[in-house]
Amino acid sequence: MESLGVKEIRRMRGISQEAMVEALGIHAQTYRKLESSPDKMAIKQVKQVCDVLNTPFDVLYFRELTVYNK
Repeated sequence: MESLGVKEIRRMRGISQEAMVEALGIHAQTYRKLESSPDKMAIKQVKQVCDVLNTPFDVLYFRELTVYNK
């Protein structure tokens, strides 16, 4: 079983880091830090990322979406 994080969901949606940076209105370095340490995101940031990724809050905040390896 593998949890999906921001990076994996972003890639599944075909969204680039640059598009995320622009949509969130933050610096690229800040976004890279959010992707590498999602547990450091504030609730407000999680909600913004969810909106851009069109992903339910629970998926990113609680990492409830899982993929089962065959």
